[in-house]
Amino acid sequence: MSEPMADISRRFNLSIQVTDAFMTAVRRDAEWPLVFPAAICDGDGETVLQEWPGEVRAVPCRVIRRVSARQLWDRILQASYDYSEPGVLFIDRINQLNNLWCCERITGTNPCGAIPLPPYRACDLGNQHRS
Repeated sequence: MSEPMADISRRFNLSIQVTDAFMTAVRRDAEWPLVFPAAICDGDGETVLQEWPGEVRAVPCRVIRRVSARQLWDRILQASYDYSEPGVLFIDRINQLNNLWCCERITGTNPCGAIPLPPYRACDLGNQHRS
């Protein structure tokens, strides 16, 4: 017998990056643009330059729509409470505390969210024991 889709979707480890700018928008109850890189997003409309995970520099992104930052944050917190997902990475804070700030910018993590990584880097958390 197959599992319900809701049960399957709970077996992922999801994390989202949250910027200081987003948290400021939450505090001010401001609108927040939901964006996607313009190079892989069809359509016309407003385009903004924005940092994107995995990219060394900011890229042109298309604004898909605007939402209330506070309502989005509330939904993130509720989902985290209900399903233990998503995890939240305060990416600007991670970069402020990065000891290698002079030569790298953190843009993501390993799949477990435990090791912050610059673009195109990998982490091996496998067992190093040799028999």
